[in-house]
Amino acid sequence: METLSFILGVAAVLIVIGIVVMFRMSNSLSKLKQTIHNHEEAMASLDRDISTRDELINRRVDNEVDRLNRTSDEIFRYIDSRLDKLESKILSKIPTNKEY
Repeated sequence: METLSFILGVAAVLIVIGIVVMFRMSNSLSKLKQTIHNHEEAMASLDRDISTRDELINRRVDNEVDRLNRTSDEIFRYIDSRLDKLESKILSKIPTNKEY
């Protein structure tokens, strides 16, 4: 009878310890799930931020390329205009057949 009481006492203590461990594990798991959820939200936010910055950088690069193209076109037009003026000046100084 004493052995039975001892075994039942030990079993009761083990059951209580098991229940306490289960609740603590459950609490730890819920905290871990919340932490993982927060990290996922932070990663999604960072991904959106990186995508936005990438889009802005691409837009700025495209604008700079367009600006450079316009500037080079203006430079070529200016050079062409100056060369045309120089050509007309040179041609005006060359005597034609009528002058001989």
